[in-house]
Amino acid sequence: MEIFKYDILDTISILKFLYRKKVPIALACTTAVILAIIGTSLIPPKFLATGIVYATASNSSEEILSNPQFGFEVHADRLMQVLSSEVLRDSIIQEFNLIEYYEIDTNRLDWKYSLDRQYTSDISFTRTPYLSVVINARMKDPHLAANVVNRIIDLVDGIRGTIFKQNSFIALQEIEREYLTQKSKVDTLVAEIAQLKEIYKGSNTARLREIQQKNAKFYANEMVDIRLEHAMNQYEYAQHLLNKAQERYNKASAQYERSLPSVYVIDRAKPYFKKVSPSYSRNIILALFLSFLFSILMLWLADSYQYLQKELSRS
Repeated sequence: MEIFKYDILDTISILKFLYRKKVPIALACTTAVILAIIGTSLIPPKFLATGIVYATASNSSEEILSNPQFGFEVHADRLMQVLSSEVLRDSIIQEFNLIEYYEIDTNRLDWKYSLDRQYTSDISFTRTPYLSVVINARMKDPHLAANVVNRIIDLVDGIRGTIFKQNSFIALQEIEREYLTQKSKVDTLVAEIAQLKEIYKGSNTARLREIQQKNAKFYANEMVDIRLEHAMNQYEYAQHLLNKAQERYNKASAQYERSLPSVYVIDRAKPYFKKVSPSYSRNIILALFLSFLFSILMLWLADSYQYLQKELSRS
């Protein structure tokens, strides 16, 4: 019970202190509110525009046509990375001249950092629990905010396609090299067989007639010895590998030239003329809270200092 007694006494002493200092506390809070109102009125208003998109579950148009479902968590995360990429950010900054919009001094060494910081402060991307991606832009002009969001939606497919082509081009080059290497082997064998034909002439063979159907350079009225027979066997096998390599190259080339499916656009941005910042109510409440705590702290420190001076003077 003694503990509760001391707690009550402490509470009473605090209330007495607040009552005794009510005038300076009220003055500090009133001053803070006035300054908050003035400061808020000087801050340019900003307007919010929002767009919502879904990632696709595949990069293949054929698969999208057969199974047009939204992307999963991994696809949404990849889309977030594309939206946050430097390529897209630089494109938006250049297209909407955000250097002038943010009044960035490019003569400063840290101007790029300052520009990126303000960009990321006003333009944000959020993945929702439903695996959609929300694109927000807060700008001084509601039309500008909506245009920025919609332009980001328009650009993201092209950037995805560029990244895909950059990675696919290396694989396509490797397949093309395999195809050209195999074609060179076939051409070498064709030249070798043509040379042997000139040396050995005579009766035809069933094997030569088969080759004749595949290559008009061969004539069925020529005699084939062991060397020519061996060369033709090699040619048949090499031609088979060449057909396979050409099939892989044609397929890879077609995939490389094919466009990626577009993201699913749920909502495009529209200009809204209700400002989202600055907020008078939020700034006033924050100013009241901080000024109340600060004034109490300063008054308590002042009282403690006066009490300490009195104690030292007595001693």
